[in-house]
Amino acid sequence: MSKERNESGWWGVSKLEIVEPISNSSYIYCNGRNRITLSIKLIPITKAHDVIGKDVLSDEEIKKNIILMDAIDETPLHFNEFYNENKPKYFWGYTDNVNPDDSDNKFVKTPYLLSSRTASETIYSERDSDAIRLIKFNIYCKERAGGTIKKIAVKVTPPDGDAITSLNGPSMTGAGSIILNTLNSYEYVSSDVKLDHLPFQKADNACNNDGSEFRIVKLALRSPGLVLVSSEIFENQKTEEDLKILNKWFFDNKREFPWIHRVAVLPEGAYSYYCWGFDHVPDEPDDSPENPNSPYNLGRGYSYCYVKIPAVFRQFQEHFFILIIRQKKSGSTGRSFPPRDMGVKVRLYDQYGNKGDFRLKMGESIYTEENNEKTPGVKLLQTSILENDSAKA
Repeated sequence: MSKERNESGWWGVSKLEIVEPISNSSYIYCNGRNRITLSIKLIPITKAHDVIGKDVLSDEEIKKNIILMDAIDETPLHFNEFYNENKPKYFWGYTDNVNPDDSDNKFVKTPYLLSSRTASETIYSERDSDAIRLIKFNIYCKERAGGTIKKIAVKVTPPDGDAITSLNGPSMTGAGSIILNTLNSYEYVSSDVKLDHLPFQKADNACNNDGSEFRIVKLALRSPGLVLVSSEIFENQKTEEDLKILNKWFFDNKREFPWIHRVAVLPEGAYSYYCWGFDHVPDEPDDSPENPNSPYNLGRGYSYCYVKIPAVFRQFQEHFFILIIRQKKSGSTGRSFPPRDMGVKVRLYDQYGNKGDFRLKMGESIYTEENNEKTPGVKLLQTSILENDSAKA
């Protein structure tokens, strides 16, 4: 028995084509995070071939009746599912979440992008912008190995009509399918990352003539064209005793900003290390001396010798960096403490979602030389972060 059809309902389309990506083939890293944005142009119509406006049929309702599929065997791609170890080794998925501010969409970068056009040039015109709908999805994959290709097409099933595919749809003036070439995902190692120790600079300090200084250690990828764009900081290695000491002797993180990861109180000075990731930088923090919770008020807490670093956070907001503070009047209490290594681990991502897991080693046994003076530095050690692998690795 055939279904009853609404003569004024959504019956078909007068146009259906893929308008993005616009090249004959695109590349995608098969790491489960790199995403390719697929844009579909269509015009919904009734059985009488009347165009259905946006006030009658929303883009969200149209999206619910579209699936992406393998253009060869018409197998649907997984919708709004994320790869994990329980999924098949060959996994292709897509999502209707294309919000650029969403954390899952940080890696919508196309490797080897040859050309691009703006949406206004490609999709709309003043004459038919109300009729044409632009529907977007993000595609991602996890392959056992790169070097394979995937041909993807679109299938539309209007509630009051028959299924239509982009392979044989009406009024085709653009691509009916796209070809995605898979690239092997890459795991960064320590030698792929360079550490740039910037010179010490004088810092403002509440203690007179303290001589406090600070320096920045920037992390960056060595390969041209590859940049670090995101990070995760794993802070699960502090004991309760560690926290008590940090909170007593140093301004530590009491809010949502990164904690001190390593401290050393020595006769020649107190060194404290703060680690900042891409998503940990305050926009407009309160840097007043009266506010002990300000991220600018760093350093020793027991004598209120906070260090004010007013420009660092905005200047290095697009970097992963470590802030080292040296306060020279550390012996004023008559006590010294051995270095405390908190063993922080970080996961760093490039713009394509390829990652590297590292352990930061920070301390006075790792020296850099500046003006014939050895000062504490930072090293990267390879590690493995298992806590997050099963979810979105």
